Amino acid sequence: MIIEYANLVAELKKNGFVEVNQEQYDWFKENADDLFQYLDVKIVNGEKTFVLMNKKGFDYLFWKKYIDAKENGDLTENNLKTVRINGSHYVIGGENSSGFSGHGGARFVIEFIDGPHKGQIIETTNLWHQGGINKEYIDQLPDNAKWVKQWA
Repeated sequence: MIIEYANLVAELKKNGFVEVNQEQYDWFKENADDLFQYLDVKIVNGEKTFVLMNKKGFDYLFWKKYIDAKENGDLTENNLKTVRINGSHYVIGGENSSGFSGHGGARFVIEFIDGPHKGQIIETTNLWHQGGINKEYIDQLPDNAKWVKQWA
């Protein structure tokens, strides 16, 4: 059992995250809770899995979903378009969605300059900003759009 935990600790240190079961999670909480800063809990087929993450792992898992979206035609798993401008990442939400709008409903006009939506000009009042893309992922998430200047 000690070797198993040593291997899990090594995996967490190397990859930045590790998936563990309840017993392993309890061990980490008691013996090594200083190794992870973030916790995600998944339930698949009634089984609870804990994902322990440090900053590196959190960043990887956060940006991986947008790298996957880029590889999926710049579409999220919910078929929302992804936008990368000047090293920052955005998702265009639905225009008729109820509830909150990204950027408080401000109007943005975007022209896609690369990728599957190249040449499209989109106007949105529901733009969600994920932040500046970490330098480790900028090559995998290059700019695909630019702001279109609008004159009132």
